[in-house]
Amino acid sequence: MYVGPVEDRHAAGLADFFRASWGEDASAESVAEWRAREAAGNPAQPGVEPPKWVFTRDDVVLGYLGTIPDRFVA
Repeated sequence: MYVGPVEDRHAAGLADFFRASWGEDASAESVAEWRAREAAGNPAQPGVEPPKWVFTRDDVVLGYLGTIPDRFVA
């Protein structure tokens, strides 16, 4: 079992999870591209992927938790 930050090795498992959970047309490649786009467009820390967590057993993703980055100005 693994509970921790999403890593490159989780791309295929996340694609399977997204297809099963939300009916998305996802692949390991599209997951990698999505992560790169999120890092590039991160307003809080440009170039850094927003935090994402994955819960796996073997290589099967059982759960996923993402965050929505934002910058707040006081």
